[in-house]
Amino acid sequence: MSHKSILYLIATMSIHSPTYMNAAAFATDPVERMKFVITESLSFIYPTHTYEKPLNPILGETYQGFQEDGSQIFMEQICHHPPISYMLQVGPDDLYRWSGYSSFTPKAHLNSIDLQSVGSKKIVFKDGTVITYTPQ
Repeated sequence: MSHKSILYLIATMSIHSPTYMNAAAFATDPVERMKFVITESLSFIYPTHTYEKPLNPILGETYQGFQEDGSQIFMEQICHHPPISYMLQVGPDDLYRWSGYSSFTPKAHLNSIDLQSVGSKKIVFKDGTVITYTPQ
C-alpha cells in the first residue's frame, strides 16, 4: 500500500498512551494528572499529522488492537468527506476510558496545503474524574 490510512495514523497515538495514561490514572494530584494527559496528547501530534499521499480514508474502515499493558483500542472511519474517525481506548483494569473523534479538512493552495484538525476527546478515569479537550 502506498499510503497510510487515517486510522493507522491515529492508531500510532496509542504507542505512548499506556505510559502517560496509566501514570495519569494513578496520579492523585489533579495538576499532575492533567500534565500526563497533555503530554500524552502532544506525543501523538507528529505521527498523526505527517501524511503520505493520498489522504483518502475508506468509509467503514476499522482498527482494533491491544497494547503490551492490556490497553484496548477501537477505531472506525465513520465519514468519508470530511474524514471523521471515532476512537475508544480502554486502559487495563478499566483504569481509564479515552474516547473521541477527529476530523481533518484540507484546503489546497498553489504551493501548499492547510489542514484544519477538529475533534473532541474525553477521558473518564476509574475514580470518576473526567477530562475533556479539543485540538483548538
